[in-house]
Amino acid sequence: MLEQDLLSSAHPGELYFVCSYGGRILNTSPALSRMLGGDYTGKNLNDVIEDRLVSRIIINASRDSVFEFECSIESRAFTCGAKLSPQDNIIIVLAPVVSDDRARSDSRLIRYMGREINANLDSINIAFNALKRGRNGPDAYGLAEKCIFNLTRLSKNAVTKVDYEEGTLFLDRRKGNLAADLAELCERAAEFCRGRANIRVSHGGESGACIYDSTAVMRMVLNIISFSIIKSRLTRPNMTVVVERVGEDMVVTVTTEGAPDGRPPELPVYGESIEMDVATIVARKHHGSIVSVGRQDGGMAVRVTLPIVRDSDEENLSSTVFDWYGGLDIVKVELSGVVPPEAYFEEPRA
Repeated sequence: MLEQDLLSSAHPGELYFVCSYGGRILNTSPALSRMLGGDYTGKNLNDVIEDRLVSRIIINASRDSVFEFECSIESRAFTCGAKLSPQDNIIIVLAPVVSDDRARSDSRLIRYMGREINANLDSINIAFNALKRGRNGPDAYGLAEKCIFNLTRLSKNAVTKVDYEEGTLFLDRRKGNLAADLAELCERAAEFCRGRANIRVSHGGESGACIYDSTAVMRMVLNIISFSIIKSRLTRPNMTVVVERVGEDMVVTVTTEGAPDGRPPELPVYGESIEMDVATIVARKHHGSIVSVGRQDGGMAVRVTLPIVRDSDEENLSSTVFDWYGGLDIVKVELSGVVPPEAYFEEPRA
């Protein structure tokens, strides 16, 4: 079978490299590019895999048998098989290793989702029972709507995490004004959180037109705010959100006051907080970074740095803009885990 026939018959989700016998990467499968966050075509194999292993791959790959090995790429563990094609190129097929840590993370996610779903359904049942008894006050309406928004948030966060870990997360990058979007979002979040946190917002510096996934970036910031409120251990913490341009980056810093009990802040660890997992995923997918540090008062600061991308090749114009929230307010959805029910009640219009 010819090399192109081998590749054309591959499953769309197949993870593989095609390399020359000299070790240059000639092709990276779309699924592998998505999983690793970039196309490695044109690079040398020893830029991706350690030199000693590359030499073993080249020596041991043959048409008659598959050379099996394990490697780590971009902090992901893979089991691999390398085989020589009829055109004397090396086809390397990769399979992600599900580690014990990943399995524990999946178990935590399932338990967390189960508890949260049950708690929200119980609250919805309480609200509906109150409405059936004629108690048509704002508490019942607000509680029901908050729980519906919260279930929406939980499901989106869980799907985002699973899609990312399976290498199938899609970003809808389009041209926009990142600085303006971030500033407006943080002002809206501060207004909506008035009953739960005192948030002061400052912003400066323009990004101009650049390429990014607006919805994903908004989710990232709102998840950081939500996580910060939860971990402050205060009924109504003081927070500061600073949006600024630093060189060719947009930087968002969320600083939160901690409880004055002498306990150290609970900094986020990937796999232990779905809110911060989603924020970390979005930052990574935008080639950015996220850092958390503890403060002496028991609070913490979370800083996200996103590069300002202007390359039109990053923009996705092949698909229509899709409303992932079905018309729901993204601020109300993403902050539904921390904002009280009364914030969700609106007086009916005459």
